[in-house]
Amino acid sequence: MSALTFFAALGKAAGLEPLAKGIAGATVQRMVGFWVMWHLAGGLEPLIATGWLSRTATYRSRKEFGQIMHVEVEDFWPEAIAFIDSERKRLAA
Repeated sequence: MSALTFFAALGKAAGLEPLAKGIAGATVQRMVGFWVMWHLAGGLEPLIATGWLSRTATYRSRKEFGQIMHVEVEDFWPEAIAFIDSERKRLAA
C-alpha cells in the first residue's frame, strides 16, 4: 500500500473527505479567478494599476498560482489566453 493510498483511506475514515474537497475546490476557484483577472487586466503591472488587488496580494497570488498549478500564470492555458487577447483587441477597436 502506498502512502497516498494509506492517507486517502485514513482521511475517508476520519470523515475529512468533504472538508478536503471543499478546501481544494475553493483553492482552485481562487487560482482560476486570479488567472482570469491577470489576463483581463493585461499582466502584472496593469493588474496592480487596476486596484483589483494590492501589489502584495498580486505577488502573493502569483507565487501561490505557480506552486499549486506548477506553471506560471502567464503560461497557463495558452489557447484561452489567445482568446482573451483577441476579444480585448476586438472590443477596443
